[in-house]
Amino acid sequence: MKSIAYLYKNLIKITGLGKEKYSKKLRMERNGRRFCE
Repeated sequence: MKSIAYLYKNLIKITGLGKEKYSKKLRMERNGRRFCE
């Protein structure tokens, strides 16, 4: 799972597409985890 996420990050870095969307998604996931915990 970790390797897949790493490849996905690299793919976005290479393409440069959806960079803002991915960062927002990460923030939402982190906030969600904090909220759940």
